[in-house]
Formats: sequence, C-alpha cells, structure tokens
Amino acid sequence: MRIWWVPFKELDNQRVLGQHSEVHALGTLYARGGTWGTSVVPAEVWPTLLWDVHSDVVEEMAKRWGKTDPVEYIAKHSTIWRYRELRVEYRLRDFIGPEQLEKDRWNLVCRWNGKYRGRGQMPGQYEPLLERFWTEGCTHEGEEKISGGGVLCYSCKQYVRLDGQWLTAGEYRRIVAEVPPPAGHVEGD
Repeated sequence: MRIWWVPFKELDNQRVLGQHSEVHALGTLYARGGTWGTSVVPAEVWPTLLWDVHSDVVEEMAKRWGKTDPVEYIAKHSTIWRYRELRVEYRLRDFIGPEQLEKDRWNLVCRWNGKYRGRGQMPGQYEPLLERFWTEGCTHEGEEKISGGGVLCYSCKQYVRLDGQWLTAGEYRRIVAEVPPPAGHVEGD
C-alpha cells in the first residue's frame, strides 16, 4: 500500500484516486482485525488517522471533480465512517519531516518524467528537484522486486534492473517474454 505524504493537491489525478482507494483498503484491513504500519507512522496510530486522511483526499477530489450526494457518500464509505469517532490529536503530516516530503516529491518528479502534474501552481519546493531531474535523471533510489527476477526502480517505476543492468520496462518485458520456462515445467502449472 502507498500513502503519499505530500499535500494531496500536489498529486496528479491518478494518484488522488489511488490515494482514496488505499485509504479504503486500510479501513477494510483494520475492520477485519489487520494492522499496517510504516517506518514513519506506527501501526497503532493508523486507525486514528484514517478519517483525517480520507477527509483530506475527498476534499481534494471535490475541488477537482465536484461533490457527491452526502447520503450516497456515507453509504459508500462505511469502512471509513467508523473511524471518525477515533479522531485524536494526530494529523498525518505530524509524523513526517522535510526529508520525507522531499523524497515523496522526488518520486513524483521521477514518475512524471521531469514535469509537475499536481493541481494549481507548482510549489517552489519542486524547482530544485526538477532541475536535478533534468541534469541527473532518475537516480533509481529504492527497489521493488518484480516477477521475472528483476528489480523495479521505486522512484520512477520506469526502469528495471536485471543482472546489474538498468533496462526500460518495455525492454525488460521483451527479455522476460523470451525466457523459456524452467525444465520440467508443464503448461498450466
């Protein structure tokens, strides 16, 4: 799961909708007795943050696309509604510092291929990051293992490292498609 630390107006449309889905997934996870934590926010704090995060992302959605009917809205959001009573003194941004915000903004710049795609005027914090992107490109910080033995760059999600070499995602897909199945593999297994 992925919760962005930047103000939601800095996200592109796809990530705003994704943020909304992630908050609902967390609400369902907690409703079923599960837990989830990050290195920044402990697992026991998340239920108290869900309502605030959800409210913030829905507010951003309303600014972009308009409001929904309140009765319909509450019915659709029952997994989150229960958390409004748990609201305490915490806010999501209480747990993060400037380093985490810069890291998230850098990931966005890399995923947007050196452009700002948030709503409204670009915050000034993006200027040095855009300049860095256009001089260095993505520095491929962070990794996410994927099928086929590759490691996806967590920053840009556009390059895959395979056997020590960085490939575009398209090149990687072509290579993986050419790899024959392991010996003894039976179709349908």
